[in-house]
Amino acid sequence: MRLPYNIATNGVVYYVDEKDREIYRLNADKIGIYKMMISNKFVYTIDCYDFFYEDFGKIVFTNKEEAEAALQAMQEGE
Repeated sequence: MRLPYNIATNGVVYYVDEKDREIYRLNADKIGIYKMMISNKFVYTIDCYDFFYEDFGKIVFTNKEEAEAALQAMQEGE
């Protein structure tokens, strides 16, 4: 299975929480992957947060600059 990001980059991803408009730094050294039986989608668990593949590049980023740009775009779209 291919991961949605290169885990070897720095072991960190940034999560933009759409509800509280905050950026969280998550430790991505270890991730869990499981398949949802109903939808057949894979779920990636990073630091106790669950994400779908399509969340990467939308609310989960490998660098803080991309996360800040996404947060700014969310705030401007309100």
